[in-house]
Amino acid sequence: GAMTHCNKYIEPYGTVVDLQLNTADRSLSLTLQLKGEEAPVDIHVREYAFSTEEGKFILVIDGSKINTSREWLTKLLLHHVGQKRLVVPDRLEWVVQLLR
Repeated sequence: GAMTHCNKYIEPYGTVVDLQLNTADRSLSLTLQLKGEEAPVDIHVREYAFSTEEGKFILVIDGSKINTSREWLTKLLLHHVGQKRLVVPDRLEWVVQLLR
């Protein structure tokens, strides 16, 4: 079910081929087949966290804890993502429940 929901959001860019969640160590791995790319792109988030602020869920991701199958993409994330705090929209609260 999670792959179907993810595919709705990335459809303009490609599709999710594989999605692995490990809620015990709070990590996730994605394999994406992006439009215009011959080979799939693998993304591994070694750690994520959730917090709440003013009744909203916040997803916290540290760019230094993301590896990809593309060296340039891993470096881009490392240098430009930093630690991101993303408010989870109400319609995606099901994702928080899945990842907790």
